[in-house]
Amino acid sequence: MLGCSFYWASCYIFISLSFKIEPEISRLWVAYSASLMALILFFWRHIFSRYLLNSHIISVLRRDTIIVGWNDQTNELYKRSQRCIGGESFFQFNVKSAILSEETRLNECIPEALYAGKGVQQFKALLASGNYDTVMLANSNLSLKEISNIQEICGLEMVDFMMVPDFFQTLTSCLHVESFGGIPLLTQTKRALDRTSSAVIKRCFDLIGALVGLSLSAPIVIYFTVKVYLESKGPVFYYQTRLGKNGKPFRIIKIRSMRLDAEKNKGAQWCSEEDPRRLKVGEVMRKYNIDELPQFWNVLCGEMSLVGPRPERPELIKNFKHQVGFYNLRHTVKPGMTGWAQVNGWRGDTSLDSRVAFDIEYIERWSPWFDIYICLRTLRATKNAY
Repeated sequence: MLGCSFYWASCYIFISLSFKIEPEISRLWVAYSASLMALILFFWRHIFSRYLLNSHIISVLRRDTIIVGWNDQTNELYKRSQRCIGGESFFQFNVKSAILSEETRLNECIPEALYAGKGVQQFKALLASGNYDTVMLANSNLSLKEISNIQEICGLEMVDFMMVPDFFQTLTSCLHVESFGGIPLLTQTKRALDRTSSAVIKRCFDLIGALVGLSLSAPIVIYFTVKVYLESKGPVFYYQTRLGKNGKPFRIIKIRSMRLDAEKNKGAQWCSEEDPRRLKVGEVMRKYNIDELPQFWNVLCGEMSLVGPRPERPELIKNFKHQVGFYNLRHTVKPGMTGWAQVNGWRGDTSLDSRVAFDIEYIERWSPWFDIYICLRTLRATKNAY
C-alpha cells in the first residue's frame, strides 16, 4: 500500500516537472494526497479484515481442494488452511481430502481426517459429488498417462487442476510456464536481482544509504574506537577477508571488538555467548551491531550491499557447499551489512541450514520495500548477537 501511494505521487510529480499543465500541480498537494491515501488504505484494510471479512464470507471465498498424493509442500498448505479456520489469516484453499495412487503406501503424515482412499475410481467419485473446486496433484511419480487421466476427469467435472512440483526445492518464485510451438515448458527465469533495472535501483539505494550512514554514524564510530583503544591498546579497526558475490574475496572493515590475540590458539571461529575473547565494550557493540558501522565504506566501494546474505570467512565455509544444500546460491548476490537471516536471529554459531534457507528466501522475494523493511528490523535485531 505504501508502494502504491509512493508510485502514484511519483507519477504526478514527474508529470508536473515534465509538462506545462494549467493550473500547475502543487508538489505539496501531491505529498499531502499521497500521505492521506496511505492512511485511508491502512484504515480500510483494518476495517475490512476486522469487521467485514467474517467467517461466512471467508467460507464462500475459499476453494474446497482435494490433493492427489502428499509431500512437504501440501502438508504446509494444509497447515495454512487450518490456521485460516482458526481466524488467524485468510488462505484461499480449504484442503478437505487427500487421495493416494494404488501403488502408494499410506503415508502416516496425512491427517486421518483428510484421507479419502486410493485409486482413480475413488477420485472420480469424490469429484462427481460436486463438493470440490480445485484438484492439486502432488505426486510427481505418476506416469504421463495417469496425469493426463486426472486432468481429463477434472475437465469433465469442471474442476480446476493444479500441480505442486515437489522436484523443485529452491527459487520456485522464478518458475515460469512458456510455450514453444505448442509445447509447454516450465523454465526458471531470471531472479529479480538479475535484472538490470533492479540492480540499478539496489545500487542507488546502497549509495544513498552508505553516504547517509557514514555521515550519521561518524560520531558513534569515533566514540567507540576511543573506548576500544582505552580498553585494549592497538589498532581500533579490524580488517578481515570475506567472500563476496561470485565467491570473490574482499576485506571487510569492523571496529575491533575482541582482544588482539583472539585467534592465536584456535584460529578462525565464530563468536559464542559469554565468549572470553570479547572486550567489555565489544559486548555492547556486537549486541547492537555497532562494530559493523564502518562497513558503510564497503557498501560505498561496491563490495557489499546494505541488505543481503551476511559474508562469511573462507576458512569457515570452504566445505559448506558440500554440507549444506544450495549454499552457494547466497553468493550469487552481493553480501549485506544486514540480512533477512540476521534479523530473524540466524547469525553466528547457529543452524546453517536455517540461515541459508532465509538467505534464499530473500533472493527470491527481493524488492526495494523488502530491503527497507529489513533495515528497519535491524534496529532491534539483537537475537544471538554476541
